Amino acid sequence: MYTFDSRVRFSETDMNGRLTLTSLIDYLQDCSTFHSEDAGVGFSYTRPRHIAWFVNYWQIDILRLPLMGEKIRIGTRPVEARAFFGNRCYLIETLDKEPLVRAYAVWTLIDTNTQKPTGMDEEMLKAYPLEPKLDMEYLPRKIVIPKEGGISKDPIRVNETMLDSNHHMNNSQYVRLACAFEDPEKMITRLRVQYKKQERLGAHLTPVLYERENGGLLVNIVDDAKEGCAVVELSYE
Repeated sequence: MYTFDSRVRFSETDMNGRLTLTSLIDYLQDCSTFHSEDAGVGFSYTRPRHIAWFVNYWQIDILRLPLMGEKIRIGTRPVEARAFFGNRCYLIETLDKEPLVRAYAVWTLIDTNTQKPTGMDEEMLKAYPLEPKLDMEYLPRKIVIPKEGGISKDPIRVNETMLDSNHHMNNSQYVRLACAFEDPEKMITRLRVQYKKQERLGAHLTPVLYERENGGLLVNIVDDAKEGCAVVELSYE
């Protein structure tokens, strides 16, 4: 497993001094990026070949969110490689190996010229030797949206601060949008995100909220054309 160590910064925490979900996802994304860079198949390898990794799905199981100033270790391992998919498991733990977070993500390799999936070449396959999955419950990728009962909130406009290097809205920004509606009095124990469509600068996105029977929250984020671009599911303890 590839790992790097860090320390939770004040700027990464919420009003309770805990790591925010968007910062948590940033750590997982950074771990993937560092792994690719150190394996020799990072941006300097993918950009000239006009390919890039895009995440389709997150499942993040939270035992405890680390606190401001806490030293943590973030790790990732490739666990599946088929066709144009490259799936990963992740962990976050204390330096004393207290488990904090376990996660699973589905990534797709995209040809940035055609915007279509493409397979990994031999160099990339060698750079990502597969390892066993982490011990966690694996839920289906598809998040079912209720047919009725949704409450639409005010739309937001995608601005420059939300974009990533591919000029799309960064995947953590959808989570940031959904988390504006979380219950601050409850502890989130699981986050699932299904990405459906890439959004660009100037798009207007509307969160549609559904309450789960178990007290959780589902946020369906739709664009100007009323097409879903991301579904975020928050589960509480």
